[in-house]
Amino acid sequence: MERHVIIGTAGHIDHGKTTLIKALTGRDTDRLKEEKARGITIDLGFTWMDLTDGERVGIIDVPGHEKFISNMTAGVVGMDLVLLVIAADEGIMPQTREHLAILRLLGVENILVVLNKCDLVDEEWLEMVEQQICEEMQQLLTVGQRNDQVEDKLEYNVDIVRVSAKSGAGIEELRNQILKCVKKQKEMWKIPAFPRLPVDRVFSMKGSGTVVTGTLLDGKIHSGDRVMIYPQQTSCRVRGVQVHEQEAEACEAGQRSALNLVQTDRRQSSDGKFVYRGNVIAPEGSMKVSRYVNAKLTLLPQSKRSIEHQTRLHFYSGTTEVLCRAVPLSCEKVEPGGESAYVQLRLEEPAAFCPGGDRFIVRFYSPLETIGGGIILEMGEKKERKYHDGGVLQRLELLENNLWNQENKCSKEIPDQEKSLQEQISLEKRIMDELESWLSAHPYRRGMPKTVLFNQISKGKKEQNREIQKCLIRLEEHGNVGCIRLQQENSGIELISPEGYKVKETEEVSKLREIFASQSDENKVFFLNKVELETFFESARKTKKKSGIQSQDELMEILNYMQEENEITEVCESVYTTTEITFKIRTEVSRMLSVSKVITLSQVKEVFQTSRKNARLIFEYTDRIGFTAKEGARTERLAGNKLQREQIRGK
Repeated sequence: MERHVIIGTAGHIDHGKTTLIKALTGRDTDRLKEEKARGITIDLGFTWMDLTDGERVGIIDVPGHEKFISNMTAGVVGMDLVLLVIAADEGIMPQTREHLAILRLLGVENILVVLNKCDLVDEEWLEMVEQQICEEMQQLLTVGQRNDQVEDKLEYNVDIVRVSAKSGAGIEELRNQILKCVKKQKEMWKIPAFPRLPVDRVFSMKGSGTVVTGTLLDGKIHSGDRVMIYPQQTSCRVRGVQVHEQEAEACEAGQRSALNLVQTDRRQSSDGKFVYRGNVIAPEGSMKVSRYVNAKLTLLPQSKRSIEHQTRLHFYSGTTEVLCRAVPLSCEKVEPGGESAYVQLRLEEPAAFCPGGDRFIVRFYSPLETIGGGIILEMGEKKERKYHDGGVLQRLELLENNLWNQENKCSKEIPDQEKSLQEQISLEKRIMDELESWLSAHPYRRGMPKTVLFNQISKGKKEQNREIQKCLIRLEEHGNVGCIRLQQENSGIELISPEGYKVKETEEVSKLREIFASQSDENKVFFLNKVELETFFESARKTKKKSGIQSQDELMEILNYMQEENEITEVCESVYTTTEITFKIRTEVSRMLSVSKVITLSQVKEVFQTSRKNARLIFEYTDRIGFTAKEGARTERLAGNKLQREQIRGK
């Protein structure tokens, strides 16, 4: 699976971030009327750029004003390379320092300094500003790092490119430097995890419904996938995907993506919305929701604030922003000036993060200023007390050590890891074998129901279902023995299939199509029941034109397949017709009920020029789909709930 690069901006207000992006891409990322009127960036802006090697990278423009730091931190999530823009005539300013501190706390390593407006000052001034930049970045070298990680790094190599976004000077050199930084970043990437998309924008589109945007941090999300919205744990389906304003079959890690979501359960807030900025889109069961975040917190060297028991803070991670209370676990209080400690952050609202990788920022409650940040070690299950003797500090220290030492595992851990890897590979192979066997026995199915797979392997053991779910996520993205695709049927059943799997067309399917086609006439309505269809195949066998269908079960499999392909519709139990006819039925019945409050069986028989038996079947179908409802006599109908809703929307 390919991974893509996201480039972001950072820097003080009016230092030329948006102008620089326009010089690089030709597009203005300020989209709000207020932004254009005031000449400042307020919310996140998004565009893309094609590098000289042909690769397309996403770009996120962040606001520079201190009032919009929350928007800035939301934009940093997923950034692989940051262009720290500094105006040459002003040098480092308050938000330059704050943005740089936030980048370091959030673990952004790849920072390219763009010295803008160089045409406004002389060479001597430029050299002085560059020296100031190097000194400032050296001071922030250790932010968010352990002492043993930085003790040998005495100097910080700062890459600085001089440009004038207004005149275009230095822009080509900047493009070349960006390409070098992108190649460097790709060498640092880790093995991807499950897909998740922190939501930074939510809006509605006419004819489409709810659309969310964000940067996909890992994995891949396909159109048609069933996903979950965290922390609400609301189930939904991805109706469509866009990448860089173009329709796509799927979005991949590192891409700026837009997802058209369809809610598949009824839970929602009092205002009727089911997704917000700050939510996370991820596979069901892949994230843990909690109000307790156990973390390693580091205060900035320049901060003058300390954190004591129950200090109230603003907490930012990804696109999530929530108030919290900080409880130091390993000390009485966390002192200012760069001190670190284990803490529990008690959020005022539930949230979902990925322990062991997600970083966060905290700002003082009032006055509002960035004071520190750190890394989430685990999502807690309960309130913890400082100096707790239940092993919480030992557990957090172990979790932190595992994070810092991923590239240098001790010999004791290696056998356990090898055993775990073998168990993982074994389970992956079992899943692929079960999948292949089931699809061989059901050749007309688009995939194996996930619940069937769970029952086949776990035999009802719920704890093993969790391992299977994790394994399915790995297999979809980077499996050792194969790749799978998770998708959803119209009925809402989750299906599993090998990547690229398609049902093979057979003579039996063609024969069934011929049967329906032979009955079709644009001027009449027809229905075929299962017994009649079996008779057709029996006749074919007697005339030595073997259909190949050996049983009623096989016939039902083909009928189900044709329904999934939207060729036919089951009007009522074991009675079928073409989708063109059911469309005609819905259209005509809707028209009739727009003229008359109540329609009768005789009227339907006359309008469709059909038999009384077929008219009854028409009513059975419209009752089932909610277009009609019984009223009074058995032969009378009025508009059903679904039709009423459609008529209201039409008005």
